[in-house]
Amino acid sequence: DDEENNLINSILNPAGPRQAREKRERGFLILIITLICLSIVVAATVGGVLGSRNSSGGGGIVEKSDPPVPFSPTTPPMYNNSTSSPPSFSPTAILSTPNPTIPSTTTTTTTSLPTITICYNVDIIINHDKYPEDTSWTIEQLQPPPLPLNNDTIVAFSPRNDTNQSRTVCLNRGLYNFTIWDDYGDGLCCQWGIGNYTLVYQGRNGEEEQEEEVIATGAVFNTSESTTFSIPYVATTESV
Repeated sequence: DDEENNLINSILNPAGPRQAREKRERGFLILIITLICLSIVVAATVGGVLGSRNSSGGGGIVEKSDPPVPFSPTTPPMYNNSTSSPPSFSPTAILSTPNPTIPSTTTTTTTSLPTITICYNVDIIINHDKYPEDTSWTIEQLQPPPLPLNNDTIVAFSPRNDTNQSRTVCLNRGLYNFTIWDDYGDGLCCQWGIGNYTLVYQGRNGEEEQEEEVIATGAVFNTSESTTFSIPYVATTESV
């Protein structure tokens, strides 16, 4: 009977077996597509979770944070109702609060005063003879004794073979000795030309309109000639 019914159905509806096969194929295709979509969704969800853990640090391992410190008030003291007022009570939280640092608004300005050196100008003027390389001069400090590293008392001197006719030195208060030298032993006058020297006190450095005073002058001497003078200059010094 079944074979007859199938034969009749195939004759009456020849496209039935083909439609059934196509229906099964469509169902199988839909199942495959659904599984593929489900796999994509699951993969995206797992990737998002792993990425969130990695971004938080520790290679996906989330460290457990310390639990919050509980608030623990101290036990309120007991007091007698007959008293006029209960004792004060302030709950204390067991919390570590760092002490705030308050920036200082006070600005201290230190102004250093300029160092003022008081000295007095003295000019050494030399008119050379025909051999200026023979002439030299020194200024030695006698009082108070200076304290240089080499314990030298010479505070000023002429450069070697100095041909400059005028130089100025600034001396502090004290007693000094000026000496002019001639290597040949004939002074500045008069066998080999007419020359001379003058030592002039110009006064305190930085002050204008001061009267010049001649400390010493000379021309005829042999190997050397010296003059002792004080600073500030006092006109009673005598040449040696």
